[in-house]
Amino acid sequence: MVLHTSYPAVPSSVSVARDLVAAVAYRAGASEERLESVRLAVSEALTSAVERDDGGEVHVTATVEGGQLAVVVADDGGERRRMGFGLTLIAACSDHFMVGTTPSRGVQVEMRFDLEAANRARGRASALVSAV
Repeated sequence: MVLHTSYPAVPSSVSVARDLVAAVAYRAGASEERLESVRLAVSEALTSAVERDDGGEVHVTATVEGGQLAVVVADDGGERRRMGFGLTLIAACSDHFMVGTTPSRGVQVEMRFDLEAANRARGRASALVSAV
């Protein structure tokens, strides 16, 4: 599964792009708990991109491979603002993230989510409960 799209860097684009990424995760079998983590992290990255890049575009790529969801949110460049608390939320929600720059001097946030880990943990918990 691959999603690659761009939207105007305006607040209304955040929910549209976030929901598309969540749909990719859902189709890949993400648990409801994992979907909430994906939604929150992607929302934070998109909101920061929109705040930095007034008038440009935000670019979103989401791919699933081997039970891993990889998401990249990038902007075209603009006023440099610190991401602040958003990075803390992204770190808490994702299994790995990295912040870099784009060729256009924009900011790019890469996030990875292990979609199978939650399912494995839930399966182990169910096995323990049924063994009791």
